[in-house]
Amino acid sequence: MENLNMSELKAVASRCSQYSPMGGNQFTSSAGQNEESCSKCEHYENSKCTLDLIDQIKSNMQ
Repeated sequence: MENLNMSELKAVASRCSQYSPMGGNQFTSSAGQNEESCSKCEHYENSKCTLDLIDQIKSNMQ
């Protein structure tokens, strides 16, 4: 898997059926804090998806 930028991580997360935000669905008052991103998913550790879905989702986006 190549290193993805934040925009790509957001795009992948928005299309991922297994996306699960860390800590559940918490609401914050800061703008942008509720955006989906792989980096905010409980399946994302050490800069990679533990379910190995990022490459598959990214290839389906193209």
